[in-house]
Amino acid sequence: MNKRTSNWDYSSIKNFPEGATIQRNGEALIVIRRKTIYDPTIGRGKDASREYLGRVVDGVFYSRDEYRLKFQKGGKPRRVPLIPHVSTLGVPEAFKSLSDDELKQLLIAETVDVPVSCVPILHRIALELNIIEDLQASFGNAAADAIFTIAAFHICTGDNSARAFEHWARNRLLPESIDLKDGRDLSNLYEQIGTNLENVHRYTACRIARNKQAKLLLSVDSTTIACGCSNSAKAKIGKNKRGQIESQINLAVTFNTTTHQPILYRVLPGNINDCQTVLELLTSFDEYNVNIPECAASLDRGYFSEENLLIAYKAKVKCIFAAKINIGWIAESIDRVRTKFVDAKKGTGNHAYALKDGSCLGLTIERRIKVNGTLFAVYVHVFKSERTASYQLERFYSELNKFENLWISKGKLTKRLRKESIMKYFIVDDGDGSCVPKLIRDKKAIDDAVKNFGIFVDVTTWRCSAQECYEFYGFRRDIERIFRTGKSDCNMNVQRTHNDRTMEGKCFVNFIELSILEELKQRLATDQMKVLKSGKTRVELAKHTFDIDDVINGLDSVAYTRRKSNGALITREVVEKQREIAIACGCRGIFDMPYTY
Repeated sequence: MNKRTSNWDYSSIKNFPEGATIQRNGEALIVIRRKTIYDPTIGRGKDASREYLGRVVDGVFYSRDEYRLKFQKGGKPRRVPLIPHVSTLGVPEAFKSLSDDELKQLLIAETVDVPVSCVPILHRIALELNIIEDLQASFGNAAADAIFTIAAFHICTGDNSARAFEHWARNRLLPESIDLKDGRDLSNLYEQIGTNLENVHRYTACRIARNKQAKLLLSVDSTTIACGCSNSAKAKIGKNKRGQIESQINLAVTFNTTTHQPILYRVLPGNINDCQTVLELLTSFDEYNVNIPECAASLDRGYFSEENLLIAYKAKVKCIFAAKINIGWIAESIDRVRTKFVDAKKGTGNHAYALKDGSCLGLTIERRIKVNGTLFAVYVHVFKSERTASYQLERFYSELNKFENLWISKGKLTKRLRKESIMKYFIVDDGDGSCVPKLIRDKKAIDDAVKNFGIFVDVTTWRCSAQECYEFYGFRRDIERIFRTGKSDCNMNVQRTHNDRTMEGKCFVNFIELSILEELKQRLATDQMKVLKSGKTRVELAKHTFDIDDVINGLDSVAYTRRKSNGALITREVVEKQREIAIACGCRGIFDMPYTY
C-alpha cells in the first residue's frame, strides 16, 4: 500500500478541519490529525497518536459518518437510497379513512425494545457499596446518576470513547434523571468534574470515613496510562511498564486491603517514578486530617534502590519493596538466613520459620544502611518456598538440556550460540578444531544459580514480622489484578481527552469503575449459598463459575418491552444461565420484575 504526503492548499478545501493534514492512500485522500513526540532511542520524532477524521472527495471534506452515508468502499457514491425519517413522509392513503382518535391509538399501540443488559446488577452493587449515596452527597442526584451511567457504559462496552455512548444509551433502561445524549455531553460532564475538584474531595472524604476502622490496613500502588491529551500539563513523556516511550500520566490509588475497595486516588505527571508517585499519595491523607493506623506502599522490584529507601525514610512513610537479590547487602542477608534454614531442616526446628499457611519459610533481619551520608535502619524479610524452588529447578535443567541439544544439532551455528546468555553455565571445549566444540556444564556457576531458587526478599522501612510482611505484600497481587481488570475490561490503559480538566473527570469515573468491578469480582469468586427449608445451607452456585466477561456478554441480550400507549415496562423471559449469573453476582431475581433506579 503506497502512502505519501504532499503539500496541499487546505484553504481551498471546503469544511477542512483546523490542524489536520491529508495523507494519500492510493487514490483516497485521508484526513488525519497527528501528534508527534521526540523518542531519544531513535533520535527523532515519532507519532504519539493519530486521529482519523474523515476524507476529502472532489474538494470537500466529509467526516467519517458523512462519508459512510454518502460513499461506499472505493469512494464511489452509494446507489442505495437513504430512508427518510417517518415524520417527513406524507399521510398514507390507508390512514385517511380513520378518525384522529383511531389514528392516534393505532400509532401508539406498538411496543419498543428496552435494552437492559447488566446495568441493574452494577447499580445494585453501587447501592450496596454506598457509592450512589456518596455520589449524591458530593455531586447531587442528577450528576450522581450521570456518573454511574458513564461508569456502567465503560464496563458494559469495554470502551472509554465518548462517541460510542449515544448508540449504547439509545432506548436503554437508565435512571430517569439522565439527560446525556451523546459524546459531547460526556466530555462536558468530565470537564465539570475536573473543574469542581472540591466535589471530588468530598466524595473521597465520604469513602475514607466509611473505611475508617480501628485496624485499617491500606496499600498503595500506581499505574501508567497512555494519555493522548493535546493540552495537558500532567501528560509527560516517560517510559511505560514495557519500556516504551510515550506520553502518559500516573494514576496512584489507595486500597483498603480488607474490602479490596479503592478509597483515594491522585492523577500525577507521567514522568515521575513509581516510588515518588505512591509517596505523594501516602502523604495525601494529611489533607483529610484522618489518623490512619496502618498505611503503607507496595513497590515492585523495578523500583527497589537505596535512593528510594532513603526517600521513604525521610518522608517517614511505610514502604515495602520487592528487593533485588544481587545487591551486596541483600545477598549477605540471604546467606545468613539460608544457613539458618538449612540447620533447621536438619533438626526439628524447621517449623519455627514456617509461615501460617505452610507455603514457605520466612525470617527477618534488621540492617542498617548508609545512603548519601544518612544512616538508617531497614528490615530485610527473606522467604524460601520449596515448591517454587522445585519448579524453578525443573525449568532450569530443562533449559540447559534444550540448549545442549540445540548446540549438537546446530553445530554450524556455534559462533552465534556462544553469545546466548545461558552460556554462562557452560565451558566450551574446542578440542583440536576438527569437530563441533563440546559443552561442559560449569558446576560452580550452576550451584551459584540454583542456591537462590525459591528465595524472594522484601525490604520494609518499618519493623514488622516476616508473617506480617508476607501477608501485606500478598495484597499487591490483588491490586495489580484490579488495575489489569480496569485496563482490559474498561480500556483504561488509554486516555484521550482535550485538557487536564477533562482528564481529571475521566480518571474520577475510572475510579468509580474500579470500585464496582472489584466488588463484582469478589462476588464471582465467592460460593453462593442457598438456605433450605430445614434451615441448613448448601452451595447453590460454586465460586468462579462465571467471570466478568460472562456477566457482560451473557446478560447483553436481557431486555424489557415498553408499551407506547402507557409507557409500562414488561419483563421478558430470561434463560436459566442468565438467572445463574444474577445469583453469582449476589442479585437473585433481579430480572423477575422491571428494575427501578
